[in-house]
Amino acid sequence: MKTYYCHNILKCLFVSFVIVTIAGCASGNRASFDSGLESSEPVAKKLTITVQENAHSNTLRSMIRKYERTHPDVKVEIVRLPSDRYEELLHMLMTSGEGPDLFHASTRWMATYLYKNWLLDLSDWVELDLLAEYPRWAVDYTRTNSRFYALPSELTTLRLVYNKELFRHAGLNPEAPPETLSDLRDYAIRISQAGQGYRIYGFALPAGENETLHQALEAGSTRSGHYYYRYEDGVYDFSVYLPWFETILEMKQEGGVFPGETSLSMDTALTQFAEGYIGMMYMTNRDFFALTQSMEDYSSLGVALPPVYSDAVKDNGALMLTLQAPLVVHNHTEYRTEAVDLWKTLHTEAFQDQLFREDLSIPVRRMSVMNAETDRALSSFQPIGQESPYPQEPKFILENRSVDNFANLSDSLRMGAYRDILLGITAPEEALNSLSGQYNRSLENAIYRGLINMEHYIYPEFDPLQPIHEIK
Repeated sequence: MKTYYCHNILKCLFVSFVIVTIAGCASGNRASFDSGLESSEPVAKKLTITVQENAHSNTLRSMIRKYERTHPDVKVEIVRLPSDRYEELLHMLMTSGEGPDLFHASTRWMATYLYKNWLLDLSDWVELDLLAEYPRWAVDYTRTNSRFYALPSELTTLRLVYNKELFRHAGLNPEAPPETLSDLRDYAIRISQAGQGYRIYGFALPAGENETLHQALEAGSTRSGHYYYRYEDGVYDFSVYLPWFETILEMKQEGGVFPGETSLSMDTALTQFAEGYIGMMYMTNRDFFALTQSMEDYSSLGVALPPVYSDAVKDNGALMLTLQAPLVVHNHTEYRTEAVDLWKTLHTEAFQDQLFREDLSIPVRRMSVMNAETDRALSSFQPIGQESPYPQEPKFILENRSVDNFANLSDSLRMGAYRDILLGITAPEEALNSLSGQYNRSLENAIYRGLINMEHYIYPEFDPLQPIHEIK
């Protein structure tokens, strides 16, 4: 594998795809690089690991240094890519032949990576003792034909976080968070009205980032039994999200939503929330941990499960636990033994436990991470019995000539359609029906071309209350 420098990445991206925006020297949307070893002494072997720019920087660097001390002939270089464009930029690196030795591969695109022969089969490299420390579903999640390529090791949970003081100021009971979308709408409007003149808003939706929009809409809706892919028959139906969009648009019209939601980042929203200008927000465990780090006293924060669509569908499904992209080894790495050893190092109990302590990461590994030292507010993000990962769904490049392939690859097209609804550019029903048609047509085409085997993605007995009951 090659060592990457900024100009090399820019060269391969521009040559291969022409229209890529990575600022190689400025801050912001750029790739950054660091190495575990501080010494400039030459080494015989070099490994590169690609991660998202906000991925456990201190703990990851510390663990890599430990690895390098036990492998003195190996130097590991960390390449950080912008989180919201990670999948796009990773795909460009891989197709250009500049792919890293290890990288985080989204479970949503695992089948595509396997089809392209990018993943090393770990079945003969990883000891059974390590696998035994993980739930069976985690070991089976990426298994294909009795071979496995990755081990999901980290979960993300979702909650509605609210400011109890703003609830009181609006005449709301701080111990009674909204339970339905209509409650969410009413509470948001009341908080905004009570804070009129003080730039206080009842609700914020950081829809400027794909992941935060996915969490608030798609993951949050699963508690009501709604998801855009029907696992029981393999059909896409985005119309299930119509009530959610109608509620948000009503909130916007009544001034209940923090302005500029389609360009609002999570970092900016968290800053505004910490300063007391926002009443409610959807947050993951990572988001919440970042929020608490910026507040001296967060006793005024309330944490609740995301509201359901209505009382009629309350707990019709398990709230989705999002699997963070698992670490994989490039099938064509020059140093397989060393790369697999690093993979094992980053799956040890010591590393997983330290991740939790650093930023409240929730490990999949079978161990108790919550203890007496855990703050009660932080423990509110611990998964409960009503939460679960969901099976994989088919992934493919949408048939759409109006946008480039890598925009489709990372689901940006879908998120763009959602933003158009929020901006009032497209009517909700029209946009959602259009998405359903486009996804189903593209899926049919992928099946016809032999790119997808739907036997891996259809579960006739699928139970939304136990979505991970069976993994194929």
